[in-house]
Amino acid sequence: GYQGREKDFIIMTTVIANDVGRVGFLKDWRRGNVAFTRARLGLIVIGNEDTLSFDPHWDDWLRWIEQKKVQVVASKIFNKSIILGTESEY
Repeated sequence: GYQGREKDFIIMTTVIANDVGRVGFLKDWRRGNVAFTRARLGLIVIGNEDTLSFDPHWDDWLRWIEQKKVQVVASKIFNKSIILGTESEY
């Protein structure tokens, strides 16, 4: 774990995707804030934008990264079958 320690780079995966917008433990914004404030040089957050946008704090952050043009959308890098896990060989 990295809680309380700074790291050059942090990769955070939210591992949440659902149709009703439940963000689980990420609803407590302090959990994300720990990751955001411990990255010295870079932070990568992997998550489902549709689900995270239901939460007001995550939605604000998603709009901020889009405005700053630092958002990377996986479907623009990988083909859809790889993202969905239906590709047999990568």
